[in-house]
Amino acid sequence: MKRSDLTKLKKIYSDDNNIVYDLRNSPFSIFSHNHAGYVLDENIVFGKDYPTGSFDYDTYQILLYLKNEPNLDKIFGNLEFKTVHGDHLLRQNIIEKNYITPIASDSVDFEDEILKMNANELTNILKKHGITASGKKKKLVKLALEHVTSLDFENCEFELAENGEKFLNDFKWIELYDVCLNDFEFDDFYKFIDENESSDLIQIGFEYIDKHLAHAHKCEDFRYVSDCINARAFIYVYADEIYEALKEEIKNYIFRINPIYDYEDYYSMYVLLNYYDIECIRIYTSQLEINNLEEIFNNIWDSMNLEKEFVSKKEAYEFLNELFDEEKFEDLCEKYLNEVIL
Repeated sequence: MKRSDLTKLKKIYSDDNNIVYDLRNSPFSIFSHNHAGYVLDENIVFGKDYPTGSFDYDTYQILLYLKNEPNLDKIFGNLEFKTVHGDHLLRQNIIEKNYITPIASDSVDFEDEILKMNANELTNILKKHGITASGKKKKLVKLALEHVTSLDFENCEFELAENGEKFLNDFKWIELYDVCLNDFEFDDFYKFIDENESSDLIQIGFEYIDKHLAHAHKCEDFRYVSDCINARAFIYVYADEIYEALKEEIKNYIFRINPIYDYEDYYSMYVLLNYYDIECIRIYTSQLEINNLEEIFNNIWDSMNLEKEFVSKKEAYEFLNELFDEEKFEDLCEKYLNEVIL
């Protein structure tokens, strides 16, 4: 499976694509991805110890996007950024650090262009630089001459410069985070990367997620454990090890239909599965041309040593096969919740 296909599947089938959980406060404190996710180091606070973390993330996305779309204004219009510092600082940063270079165009006398602009046009161009101003045109012209550059008037199309290519290479791990680990706090992973001497991104990803998995079991946080198993599956796909990804998806399915860590009132809001979970198993099985899925399933079930079994191994496997029918999926999940879990 291609990584782009994995990302597409995640967007289509994940019913909580924009939800993460921050254990610094409570196992069930809900935040947007833009603010917090699972953390290993409770001393890491967004924007504190790693103040440039989200800035680097957004810079990476812009430069990556630039490979296919040379128009910077379109890129900024299409992307949602993590940073709280504003689009103008991101734009200023990638230009000042020579990450991008303008595609050749006829030069423009930008001072003359400023003088031709009316007050509304001057106000808008100053906003691009993070300056909110109003008043007479003379004042706005003075501000524009101080802050606006020729890049605001030349062709808006850019290409990656050598420094930009180097940035993408140095921060290649952001792709791993984006595809596999976006339920986890970005600055937390940033710190883990900085402190890890290995150059093997896949190894680092597994080390990071396995620390989370151990912590999740210690906390007896069922959803946290499930998200860790999912992340392991994503990393295997990222590494093109589809068979291992299949085993992780089966493990997660078994875990989710046997929610061993129960909280007061938890089951009443429990989401059994989303179709993405099952679709991955179906796709991987088909892609690998597996004809002994039941044997694989049984081996994984036995290896998990579940503390509590809500159904038998045979019933669980039969239920999985029924769930492959998307039209029946929601009704089957609801029936299972009502008759088995609740």
